[in-house]
Amino acid sequence: MSDDLYLYMDESGLINQNESVAIYGGIWFQAKKQKNDFKRKYFSIISELKCKYCSDKPENCNKKCPEIKHNMIEPKHLRRLTNLIKQHSLTYAVIISNNKLNKSIIQNKGARGRFKDYSIKRIVKEVVRYELNSGNISNTINLVLSIDQSSTKSNGYYNLKESIYEELVNGVSNFNYAITFTPILDSMTCDVHYCDSKDNYLIQAADIFVGNMRHYYLTDQRKKLNSNTLVKLYLP
Repeated sequence: MSDDLYLYMDESGLINQNESVAIYGGIWFQAKKQKNDFKRKYFSIISELKCKYCSDKPENCNKKCPEIKHNMIEPKHLRRLTNLIKQHSLTYAVIISNNKLNKSIIQNKGARGRFKDYSIKRIVKEVVRYELNSGNISNTINLVLSIDQSSTKSNGYYNLKESIYEELVNGVSNFNYAITFTPILDSMTCDVHYCDSKDNYLIQAADIFVGNMRHYYLTDQRKKLNSNTLVKLYLP
């Protein structure tokens, strides 16, 4: 049994009236060794591919290779990374249907930010619940969430770290804070890190994963979306 969880998260799509869906999700690991083994394998593939996506000629290489993102990678290379993610990590996603959101959320920038953070903490809760139900963790855990720095914007009422703690340990679970539920943990430490994806290969892997999930959603391949996502949540 491990009491450590490492989550890496990125986004695909935005909460707004111009897009049908926004997805937040990525990969997670139950131990540091598992995380480091995946990172080494992912880095090995990226090192092999990166020159194929660089506009500089080899003789002019400045070692500042572009980040390989889902929206730029060739299908055959995408399959290699996707297969690695399937085989060596656990996956999660929250799928937000924008057309089902209240107009008061869609039309207000602050409300969109709050709902974004609410969605993130809800999917984190589902990951922890999955691990508890599987008997992989105890009721006291150490959780580290690393998230692409563009994927969330905490508002003035709370920050994401405090909100996750409230959700899991105190039992607050409502967008408007009107309802409380039974907590699922006795105690926890929670760290939230905002990362630049170009410097973090595990965030880059999260980008590949959520990009795939959004593609499956938009092309009505729900069977693939479901089979490739271990823990998922649909909102609202």
